[in-house]
Amino acid sequence: MLRFHYQHRLGGGTLVTKKALIEVSLVDESVERTNRQIADEIFEELTENVQAIPWAARIEKTIVKNR
Repeated sequence: MLRFHYQHRLGGGTLVTKKALIEVSLVDESVERTNRQIADEIFEELTENVQAIPWAARIEKTIVKNR
């Protein structure tokens, strides 16, 4: 799961945070790597190419889970 956020102060000082959660299915070959390896690789790639996701300011974290 990827999370992105945006913070903005409204007139009364209220801090608004927007986040997008993106869930993807991984390719079959992903079973050959640990979840941690996959998460680290995705995080690194997206951190270097944050512009690949429209509206993204920065990559906060990646999580890979078995289902």
